[in-house]
Amino acid sequence: MKLRLLLPAALLTLAAVASGHAATRTWTGGAVLNDNWSNNDNWSGNVQPAAGDVLVFPAGIPDSDRSTFNTILGSPIFNRLEFYDTYHTSGLRVNLSGGIRLGASTVVHFEGASLRLWANQTFSLPFFSRLLVWDGQEIDLNGRNLALTSTGFDPDNIDRSEVDVLGRIVGSGGVTCDGVDLILHQANSYTGSTIIGPESRVSLLSSGVSGGNFATLGDTSRGTEVFGILLLEPEQTETVLEGLTLHAGSKLQLRAGSTHGTPRSVRVWPADRKSTRLNSSHRT
Repeated sequence: MKLRLLLPAALLTLAAVASGHAATRTWTGGAVLNDNWSNNDNWSGNVQPAAGDVLVFPAGIPDSDRSTFNTILGSPIFNRLEFYDTYHTSGLRVNLSGGIRLGASTVVHFEGASLRLWANQTFSLPFFSRLLVWDGQEIDLNGRNLALTSTGFDPDNIDRSEVDVLGRIVGSGGVTCDGVDLILHQANSYTGSTIIGPESRVSLLSSGVSGGNFATLGDTSRGTEVFGILLLEPEQTETVLEGLTLHAGSKLQLRAGSTHGTPRSVRVWPADRKSTRLNSSHRT
């Protein structure tokens, strides 16, 4: 079993946004002692990634080498991450300008590393793939817009591509879902709009991870446009919503009840509901 080495965040320095010599670096996990990104022996060509590079994590790597650690100092802004098998990522925050791409039936865990966006970008998930951002980690929009899109979407199959954020989405910027199921568990504070596409579902589950007891879409200062499905399933006290616009053909689902004797409730923001509009032909 390889030793796990995490370098202290205090050693971070500001890096350039892009490199003049961008390349594709493919993970091999070939180092003997660890699975650190900063170890040259873990990459094809024995060269660690630099700013602007595309990082590819392929299929066929042994299980013992698919729990990787970002230990690259200087906060380099990578172009894109590509995963073609189940991987677990921890370590320093990962900075991106070109998004994330998953392979078919792939599950990727950011269980010990947060993400920060440095350009408008897309997280692309094919059918049956899943991206998890664990409790304690964040997706920082950083003034950019994030699109969650699915390739190979099948409207007749209830199993879809899924982004499950047990942590939080923060920063200025908006989120658009196109054929992807987005699950949110905490008080997300991103300040842009949320657009739920006609083949998408967003679920607010106030599950109380990290001691919280409510889930939000954004910071309630911008609206949510619903063309697909918005599922509200408060598991503890309440789910707080922005002003909603339910478009024709959209669906609002509420699963109410109680958990351990605590009433479940949903609160639409603002309290007077003037920002909530139900357009014709919506289904509730």
